[in-house]
Amino acid sequence: MRALDDDDMNLLLVETKKNIKNICSQEQLQHEIGNTDIFPSTQNDEDLSVIMLEKAKALNLDVVKLKNPFPWSEDFAQFSQQFKSVIFGLGAGENIPKLHNAN
Repeated sequence: MRALDDDDMNLLLVETKKNIKNICSQEQLQHEIGNTDIFPSTQNDEDLSVIMLEKAKALNLDVVKLKNPFPWSEDFAQFSQQFKSVIFGLGAGENIPKLHNAN
């Protein structure tokens, strides 16, 4: 499951567990629920975001601001809960294999 913020993720987890329990109860099924790899949402620090954009423009880099955040499950969020941070993507070029593929 993926969510844009931690509140939505918590709601998804609660509702999913409730649905599993209800279905299993109705169907007389045993079930076990566990969580693995739950990452908090990554929230960029606003001040650092401005600095990052200013530096990119000073270097004449093309900056593309996405309409929607990347749907990555990113452990970087663990750092952003402890320190001011900003995460951004760097382009790797055109006509190249996508990340995490056999090529």
